[in-house]
Amino acid sequence: GQLAELKRKGYTVQGPQKVGMTLVYFASSFFPDDITNKLEFRKAAALAIDTQAILDSMYTPEIAKRPTNSVFFTSVVPGYDTAMKGYSYDPAEARRLLTAAGYKGEVLTYHSYLRPLNPEQYEVNDAITSYWRAVGINVNLVPIDFATFRTAVVTGNVGRGWVGGIVFYTRPSLAGNIRTFMLSTAAGGTLPYYWDQAKAARYYTELNAIVDPVQFDRRAREINRELYDEYWAIPLTERGSPLALGPRVGRWTPVE
Repeated sequence: GQLAELKRKGYTVQGPQKVGMTLVYFASSFFPDDITNKLEFRKAAALAIDTQAILDSMYTPEIAKRPTNSVFFTSVVPGYDTAMKGYSYDPAEARRLLTAAGYKGEVLTYHSYLRPLNPEQYEVNDAITSYWRAVGINVNLVPIDFATFRTAVVTGNVGRGWVGGIVFYTRPSLAGNIRTFMLSTAAGGTLPYYWDQAKAARYYTELNAIVDPVQFDRRAREINRELYDEYWAIPLTERGSPLALGPRVGRWTPVE
């Protein structure tokens, strides 16, 4: 929100790009009886969101760009695929998929909190839940602090229908991301948001056993596509960390 005024005053805006990715995740999808465990529901939730409209209304190119690959996969991560495109916006198909999933109006609890890299997350969450309500998803937006939420997830005190929005910092280590956000806590994970934790463990073990970088990238691309087709989480933006540079700063080239 400060960019226009800063530019008017002669500042330039730069900063590291692809620092993190904002996303929607399904925190209780590993419960087999949870509605978010169903592929049709997760896909419906993704197709219901007009990601480009959110990007256009809340961000500028200096701050964020639209992701095209699955969650975790930016151009600094092995397995990134330039041929892939972001999820489409198709509310009619979302409604059809909700019916196919057998959705009967179960309440989703959308936990809303901020992290250092995404001060705009409250507004993003408002937009997402508005899109979901428009296609018939019954969602309750609940403010919470991240420490409380994280404790509930780590200790396994997760209710049915838990979802939320977060930004994760882009790690070049794909296996590290899988361990943190997909593995069960019993297997050494931290925030197990993946719908099939046994499969996550297989991914983790397999990638850690590959030492050849070419082979690793090839397998990572396959996993990228598999995760993309599962709609296990919904990528929203590739988020940078912009800084305003005054006229005394002659030149600065940030890392990607």
